[in-house]
Amino acid sequence: MGYQSLCRLLIGGLLLLLMTLSEAAQEKVFLIELLNGKVMSAKTVQVKRFDTVRWKVKSNEAGELHLHAYHIEIPVSPAKVSEYVFKAEASGKFQLEWHPKVPSSTTHPVGHHEPLAFLEVYPQ
Repeated sequence: MGYQSLCRLLIGGLLLLLMTLSEAAQEKVFLIELLNGKVMSAKTVQVKRFDTVRWKVKSNEAGELHLHAYHIEIPVSPAKVSEYVFKAEASGKFQLEWHPKVPSSTTHPVGHHEPLAFLEVYPQ
């Protein structure tokens, strides 16, 4: 096999691999509805690694969603649907917590809250 044939074979294989990876990764859209700090939609969101995740968050109170390990914090307002987009790069099961907004005059205990829901990211 000549040098040019080998190069064509390698480039063709690389293009096929890139096409497969790009077809496998998808955008997944999820609506997360909260009522008084409790999730009203699915408690577990499942995606594949490298998927683009789009969360639309609707709540009747102000606060913040926190996704562990990804270090994502999503500010939430009852006046509008909050949206956040990220790429699911780490595989595993991750906790999503709700942190309600507390008035600045009150002391808020530091620490973690009970999981509101989970993000499960599976390998391709």
